[in-house]
Amino acid sequence: MSQINQQSVDYDILSKINQQATAYHETLSKQRAASSDSDHPPKSEIEHAPSSDIERPMSEIEPGLFLGDEVNSYTVSGLASNNIGAIVTMLKVRPIYWSHPQYRPFVDMDRHMFIPCRDSNTQDLLRRMPDICDFIHQMLHGEERQSVLVHCHKGISRSATAIVAYLMRTHRQPLDAVLASVKAIRPIVRPNPNFMEQLAVWAAVGYEPWEDAARTTPKPRYAAYLAGWRESGG
Repeated sequence: MSQINQQSVDYDILSKINQQATAYHETLSKQRAASSDSDHPPKSEIEHAPSSDIERPMSEIEPGLFLGDEVNSYTVSGLASNNIGAIVTMLKVRPIYWSHPQYRPFVDMDRHMFIPCRDSNTQDLLRRMPDICDFIHQMLHGEERQSVLVHCHKGISRSATAIVAYLMRTHRQPLDAVLASVKAIRPIVRPNPNFMEQLAVWAAVGYEPWEDAARTTPKPRYAAYLAGWRESGG
């Protein structure tokens, strides 16, 4: 894996940004706790996170491939110690702290993929799964090999689904075996039922949900999933 240019990183500035980002999330947590019912996510939102916001280290699932949470994505010490050079962010909105240029010595813009998504029973990840897997593969095995962090809010459902999908495709292994191996390393992993169904579809379509390169025609198994998804109000 490529090494970060230590001379190009101002750790004092990064530490201040880190503190600001942490304070920002603490404020958000307090606002959410004090908000009225009308401010809460829809009931379709599936919450798998533990009740506490205790910081948990990112988990190395395979050499250079890390699964983590949102805090891991902006914690300077963790990014540096794990030599993270590429990130897949799977959140509802793009994190504001990554707009600060001082983070870019770790991860350039072209090595940071953002997938807008919710951890819900109506979110379709399959349509972007080939892109996510291609990106991870390119970062891990390209000319300038990078360690990759895939994260969502808690590192439990969305990002775990992407990691499992990547490993299924890479190793041509069944869902149950891959999920068990990931959970052995990160026990909190638990893709929601919707994502588990999508992972089953992912295997059934041979790790490519589209019939054509333009991605206009879904394969029959994916089309059947979409039909059921639309009927359920997705």
